[in-house]
Amino acid sequence: MKRLQLPSERTFDVVGLGEIAIDHMCVVPRLPGTSDKVRMARYDVQGGGQIATAMVACRRMGLSASFLGKVGDDRWGAWSVEELAREDVNTSGVRVAPGTTQTAFVMVDQSTGERSVVWCCDESQLVLPSELRREEIAAGRVFHVDGTGLAHGLQPLAWAREAGCLTSIDLDHLLPDTEAALRLVDLCVLPEGFPEAITGEKDLERALRRLQRLNPGAVVCATLGNKGCMALDGDAVIHEPAFAVEAVDTTACGDVFHAAFICGALWRLPLREAMRFSNAAAALKTRKLGGRPGIGTKAEVDAFLVERSAP
Repeated sequence: MKRLQLPSERTFDVVGLGEIAIDHMCVVPRLPGTSDKVRMARYDVQGGGQIATAMVACRRMGLSASFLGKVGDDRWGAWSVEELAREDVNTSGVRVAPGTTQTAFVMVDQSTGERSVVWCCDESQLVLPSELRREEIAAGRVFHVDGTGLAHGLQPLAWAREAGCLTSIDLDHLLPDTEAALRLVDLCVLPEGFPEAITGEKDLERALRRLQRLNPGAVVCATLGNKGCMALDGDAVIHEPAFAVEAVDTTACGDVFHAAFICGALWRLPLREAMRFSNAAAALKTRKLGGRPGIGTKAEVDAFLVERSAP
């Protein structure tokens, strides 16, 4: 990823705009079916949300990070901001609005670590265009955003590009202007199945190539769960397999992969090395319940990679 242009001097390494949530973690012996009643084996409440969790991961891996988003004026909103601050993520850009902070109930299959999520988000918890400030977005070398952060349009991405920021996106649902958004993104990392949803191409390689044509200078990558990840490096296709682990919980593996991929860009790692590092970071995250407790430091991810490389 050495060809990417990076600003050298900014207040933060990365600024993230988007989702913050409260995760109710429910470990169950099996995921329930229709009309089922299943007793939980474990229950915990943790801070969550795609971008908020990615900023925590960036901090643990050594980057300075700032979160922009909105919480409700309930006790959970204050608690979730305190959780970020404890991780040394800058929270001066968090807005508070009357209403309930976004909430998710995450059911984790005790035998596999796979999870299902139900969530709710009131419209009042979306950052309005009038609440955005260009200087907050331009304060980072990298600007990372999700669909929640772009719910009211592409202005945040446009400001970031104008300011010379490297742009990154975590997108798992179609926007009214998805293709226009991707034309403004330098690090385009999408979950399995989503490249097909955007392009209509069932073959992943062809789907990635179509996405690359939207923005020829971008890095285009797909995360594939326990199959690792696939990316394009010019005309070459790179596939990096996942690391085999006994997963406790796969919640937020994608969020952590994005954070590690941003680290790889800022450290100017070759693409394959960045993919391998990101796979390792995501694998380490699965060792503990919830989106954040298992996130490793850079030293821990490096040690994991050395261990897995040993003969």
